[in-house]
Amino acid sequence: MARLEGIPSRIAVGYAPGRLTGATVTVAGQGDLPEYEVDARDAHAWPELYFQGLGWVPFEPTPSRGVVPSYATGASAPTAPGNLDNGPDLLPGATAAPTASATETAEPVPGVDAGAGTSGQPGPGPWPAGVGAVLAILLLAAAPRMVRLGIRGHRIRQAAAGSPGSGWRELVDLGRDYGLPPEASETPRAYSSRFRGSLLAGADGPDRQAYSTVQVLTAEFERHEYGPPAAPAASGSVQAPQKAVPEDGVIDEVTGRIDALAAALRANATPGQRLRAEWLPPSVTARLGRWLSAPFRAAGRAAASLLGLPRYPA
Repeated sequence: MARLEGIPSRIAVGYAPGRLTGATVTVAGQGDLPEYEVDARDAHAWPELYFQGLGWVPFEPTPSRGVVPSYATGASAPTAPGNLDNGPDLLPGATAAPTASATETAEPVPGVDAGAGTSGQPGPGPWPAGVGAVLAILLLAAAPRMVRLGIRGHRIRQAAAGSPGSGWRELVDLGRDYGLPPEASETPRAYSSRFRGSLLAGADGPDRQAYSTVQVLTAEFERHEYGPPAAPAASGSVQAPQKAVPEDGVIDEVTGRIDALAAALRANATPGQRLRAEWLPPSVTARLGRWLSAPFRAAGRAAASLLGLPRYPA
């Protein structure tokens, strides 16, 4: 503000007088002097303004310091009118005299960032890095759940568009997530029967909607995989175009079936199984394990081929 009014100004940095310890120190040529204790809490800064004929005049605008303290007065010894220490470019045509600095460089103050600006503003504290680390951990923990929900939503849209294999794959993944994976030698019908047997009281129990959903998805998958191929359209006949985007009502219907199936599995699972299925679904973690191990499997096959070793199926 002083510079806006054309008054040269600078900031002096030093220490307050501190506290008397009650002891004395003998200084050659000055005799016994009282001893003061000064630490980082006494670090202080104050402005000084330059006036022609007076030199640099200290001011003390800090609250609770209504008068200029003795240490500020001592730091501003009378100077020649032409002495513009630390500000030779503030007055036109003025030249700086080679004098000692108003204050000596102080030791770094504990707890104050060394990269802080000269205005005394503290640098950024450690809390942004801490918040970022917490957010990264939460995002990493929620990643399997978000991936699983994304896969389910994609399959629901595919099933609503007429892809029977999508609904069946979602059924199998739900079984894996809740501890009911298919056996390697199990047919879809056998797995469907075991799946329905895990639900409460069968077709007439509280899980009857989930029970019927398993039946419908199994029948659609078997018809698609093992049924006769669709008859080709007769020559000259016009086939109705298939809908590329399913209607909202069909999506809601398929979503209701899958949600009922997931709710039935959740109701019949233990707390540990529910926690694992929601936050660490095996259907996602198993895929992640296969993706991560794929380079090692490929390297092993390449090494076996180079060495002429027998190859076994993975």
